[in-house]
Amino acid sequence: MTDSDAQTMLRFAAGDEGAFNYLVEKYHPQVINIIYRFLGRVDEAEDLAQEVFVNVYRSAARYRPSAKFSTWLYRIVANHCLNYRRDTWRYKVFSLDAEDSSERTAAQNLLDENAPEPADHAERGELRDKVLAAINALPANQRMAVILKSYRGLSQREIGEVLEVGEKAVKSLMARARENLRRSLAKFVDET
Repeated sequence: MTDSDAQTMLRFAAGDEGAFNYLVEKYHPQVINIIYRFLGRVDEAEDLAQEVFVNVYRSAARYRPSAKFSTWLYRIVANHCLNYRRDTWRYKVFSLDAEDSSERTAAQNLLDENAPEPADHAERGELRDKVLAAINALPANQRMAVILKSYRGLSQREIGEVLEVGEKAVKSLMARARENLRRSLAKFVDET
């Protein structure tokens, strides 16, 4: 096996606590990013990320490196997100006007603060808001596939492993997501 992170996880399973700390430090930002993009709220992303790493910790004894460590981890992340959405999420809307400063700050971090002109900055911000709203409106599996592809750069095969579906199913999810996004954004694109 050439996956050094899988080897690190095996070291943790054998009792090396430092190996777990290394994996958390390495993957925490990525896990937060995926969850945040899926749920749209920083506080929920942080809570769910903590649950993900608790799950990883508890799963150490059962861990078998049948896939890359990151794929195994992202599967846990995807399952937590999908279960959270199914069980508790009340369709909270991502908003740049949120009173919660941590949510507003995280949203503003998505902007390129070096925009050459304020009008360009505002136009990009409006477009970004429309795209985020359209992604948030996608069905859960489509949204997760788009996030894994667009923000983590996973291949269709890797996305299939994470979502535990075949590559054809991923291709279908992505095609439906693109069509849904195209329909959601058509009016906005026509206006620009």
